[in-house]
Amino acid sequence: MVVVVLIAIIATIAVPGVVQRLRARRASEAAERIASLYRAARVRALGRGAAVLVRFENSRFTVYENIVGATAATTETGNASCAQMPSASCLRTNWANTGADTRREVGGFRYADRGEYQDANVVVSVLDSAGSATGTLDVCFSPIGQAYTRTNLTGTLTPLNGVVGATVTRTGLSGILHRVTVIPNGIAAVTSGS
Repeated sequence: MVVVVLIAIIATIAVPGVVQRLRARRASEAAERIASLYRAARVRALGRGAAVLVRFENSRFTVYENIVGATAATTETGNASCAQMPSASCLRTNWANTGADTRREVGGFRYADRGEYQDANVVVSVLDSAGSATGTLDVCFSPIGQAYTRTNLTGTLTPLNGVVGATVTRTGLSGILHRVTVIPNGIAAVTSGS
């Protein structure tokens, strides 16, 4: 009976600490997922020879690939024409066009929809190249790995000359701040600090 009581006391003391560590881990995991999304977009651009854009809007990161060509349309001989193919230009693409002839969605991450991040009070703030929080951000990777950016989703993409990214924190709690950074050559990394 004494052993059972001791185990119950130890468990009562240990459980809140374990729960806090799990929640802190979720914030770290969210930062890694965002960095991985940027890295995968860059690798996709390099590997496929296509411009790939990562858009942050409405608490969602969405990855788009630039495409050209119509979907399989029938020619006068009855054969289908060429299917959509990747296109290499970040700057000549109308990324605001939601039509299927300009871009296709190839991935994404919406942290607000994931219950484990909500339970851990995970908050993501996206930062522009001046280090200011912004509600929208596009980062486009060219097939040679160069990054372009803009905060106005209908504006002109410009070469990334600074650092953009996101910070991942837990609201109402002190702890580690996770910063996702994308540097001008397109490489994304996570750093952590207080």
